[in-house]
Amino acid sequence: MYKKIFESTSIGMAIVSKDGKIIEANRFLSDKLGYETTQFSDFYLKDVCLHRDCKNILAHFVQIYEGTKSEFEVMANLVKNDGTTNVYRVKATRLENEMGETESIILVFNDLSSQAKYKNELKRERTIVEAMMNNLPDSVFFKDLKGKFTKVNKALLIKHGFNTEDEIIGKTDFDLFDYEHAKEAFNAEQSVIRTLKELAGYREREDWPDGRISWSLTSRLPLIEDGEVIGTFGVSRNVTDTVLAEEEVKLTLEELKAVNANKDKFFSIISHDLKSPFNGLLGITEILDSDYDELSLEEIKEMIQVLRNLSVNVYDLLDGLLQWAQTQTGIMEYNFENFDIYEKGENVLELLSVNAKSKNILLQNNIKLNSDVFADVKSVETILRNLISNAIKFTQPQGIIKLESEINEKEIYISVIDTGIGMSEKNRSKLFKIEEHHTTIGTNNEVGSGVGLILCKELVEKNGGKIWVESELGKGSKFSFTLPLFNKVKTDSN
Repeated sequence: MYKKIFESTSIGMAIVSKDGKIIEANRFLSDKLGYETTQFSDFYLKDVCLHRDCKNILAHFVQIYEGTKSEFEVMANLVKNDGTTNVYRVKATRLENEMGETESIILVFNDLSSQAKYKNELKRERTIVEAMMNNLPDSVFFKDLKGKFTKVNKALLIKHGFNTEDEIIGKTDFDLFDYEHAKEAFNAEQSVIRTLKELAGYREREDWPDGRISWSLTSRLPLIEDGEVIGTFGVSRNVTDTVLAEEEVKLTLEELKAVNANKDKFFSIISHDLKSPFNGLLGITEILDSDYDELSLEEIKEMIQVLRNLSVNVYDLLDGLLQWAQTQTGIMEYNFENFDIYEKGENVLELLSVNAKSKNILLQNNIKLNSDVFADVKSVETILRNLISNAIKFTQPQGIIKLESEINEKEIYISVIDTGIGMSEKNRSKLFKIEEHHTTIGTNNEVGSGVGLILCKELVEKNGGKIWVESELGKGSKFSFTLPLFNKVKTDSN
């Protein structure tokens, strides 16, 4: 029975004497090492075992024969017939004779080479997985059935401000995010666990306890082991910049739609305003053509005066429209330089002095001398010309129009103040708006289009300023705009 067990067992066995001679080895061990069983009768342990391991085993033999131990277990490398080695776990037990003395020792050999190989492969795969996870820019996470983190990668640690996995393992989204977002994430995970269906590539908003908001493109999948769901795992990519860019593009498109709609309305208004003077021009020229011989010199002179006024109005309208169009298309060139705004005010007042004298209006330049600004000269001249021309239109004869200035640390305030008819709050609110059409007949029946003020707003803003109006019906108006001071611009650039 002993012999049958010894020979048929699927584990290596050998009986060895005190000095390490192999008395007998079973077939399983001989097959493992590539020898015939009969060959072992001439072998010692040193013939099939690495020297250091054999020395260790024999040292334990001494202790067994001395009676200080009855068995032992060590690891040893056995040498096969082809010269290769395998790792074995060697367990030794003493065999007694009838007198109870140690007669020999039986060694049992468990081949660990396949187990060691499996461990090495597992270690290698783990190293590869760890390297992949920690070099991914996306956050990777594993969670248990309760939503607790069990494994995360480096990117997720950085995202949440942690240094090691120990700081996050065992936590849930409720420990990291705002409650509402954590609740949504938990519900999504529970749905994955119940249905075993992945949630792939969905965008989620992440609300943080400190008020920050970020966006992620997340996929969540069930984590299955031996046919049972043990949790979830997922990948999350930060798409905050993409979402913000999309929102900015969307906002820009909406603004462009609004601007285009306003421009369409504006051109509709302009086309209407152009028809009126042209109808007048066509009507008068038709009368002059058909009834010239029947008209008196006085009537012809009056019609020519009307033609001139209509032509001036059309020219002013078209000129303002052309300049405004240039600001919109980028055709207009701006040359920013240092100049004295007082001198430009003087030039424009002199240019418009004839118009003012025709209504006996007094023009005053009270801008402080040597007020250097940094702006485009042509733009500023156009702004002053439009504002002063409007003031002349809506100021009664014997009125006064003044240019005033005020300087602070950053900019200069230029104001065109008149003693004209003023305007109501309702009409004030319509100024500078392209979508609003507001014109008023001047004190000498002058006609305006509203294009001039829209152009002024564009040019003031191009020069880094702002424009506004203060007015009260019957008490005149005050149009003001700002320009950057030259010294301030120079200081900032330095």
